[in-house]
Amino acid sequence: MLLILGVALIFFGPRKLPQISRQIGKSLAEFRKASEDFKSTWAREVALEVESEPEHSIWPQDIQTPNPIWAPSSAVSLFTAH
Repeated sequence: MLLILGVALIFFGPRKLPQISRQIGKSLAEFRKASEDFKSTWAREVALEVESEPEHSIWPQDIQTPNPIWAPSSAVSLFTAH
């Protein structure tokens, strides 16, 4: 941290450093606020989505699939002897 502070002091000078520090602090505060707003909005949307889903199981064994042996008659005739 001291190394970064020293480099910043050399590049920006002692007069600009407090202003730059304030701007960085304000920017970080705005970023954190926006991040928290996004998190709360995301959590609220997920909660609404979960509440609106029908109450049935979505496990693979509960999903009804068509008979895997079924094939269209045109495909079956290709493989049968005439």
